[in-house]
Amino acid sequence: MLSHANAFAVCPSPRNKADDLIRAVADKGGLIRAVMCSPEVEHAMRPDLDDYLDQMDHMVKVDGIDHVGFASDVTEGHPQDQDKWEKSFGPRGLYLNITGILGPWYEWETRLNLDYASLTHTPRIAGGLQRRGCKTGEIEKIMSGNCLRVLDAVWG
Repeated sequence: MLSHANAFAVCPSPRNKADDLIRAVADKGGLIRAVMCSPEVEHAMRPDLDDYLDQMDHMVKVDGIDHVGFASDVTEGHPQDQDKWEKSFGPRGLYLNITGILGPWYEWETRLNLDYASLTHTPRIAGGLQRRGCKTGEIEKIMSGNCLRVLDAVWG
């Protein structure tokens, strides 16, 4: 399982994965969970829900619906102040190869996806998938079913 990664072909973040690796995971029955983390969704501008759904669409085309899942990567209730964020995940922080290459939009106030800044926004993902033509069963696979299948195969 690639638990928090996107497609390099859609956004060339160093953390994202090449299509051949995404395909290899699927060939083994595995799963890639599309992550909402802005630096892995879009570089030039602050990403929105459609940018994130473009990641999912691409991975479904590469892998098939049974091998793609949702991963938010949005933490809540975890106190992190702006100074700590700047030193770690900020555009001039520890991960310059990931965040230092982003456009000027990537700052403390605008670090999260325009349409997804809280886990309470998770229904927006399902709604976006539905608007793009996914059927209920496909949405259930992406939102939780595929992950549960892989975890069951590993842990029984």
